[in-house]
Amino acid sequence: MNERNEELELYKLVTKDVSEFGWVNDTVFNVWLYHFELSDFIKDIIKIFDGCMCDVPLQASITKDYVVIDLADMLFDEDIEIERVFPKDEYKH
Repeated sequence: MNERNEELELYKLVTKDVSEFGWVNDTVFNVWLYHFELSDFIKDIIKIFDGCMCDVPLQASITKDYVVIDLADMLFDEDIEIERVFPKDEYKH
């Protein structure tokens, strides 16, 4: 059986496909996506977590240029520690 590393896949997705990202305070890890990037980002997140997030409402802020998502909140119910993937001291915004 081929076991995936969800944390590594998440790291690759965020560092490769997200415009900006980082901890804005002790509990909020935001990702900034251009509007046209949102659909692919959500599809990739669902793929990484085997569709588990399909029924979870996504909280986001929309600005003129970006859609801003708190990834720590989005992944709260998943078996992943966002701070282990993105340590607060290294990924401050």
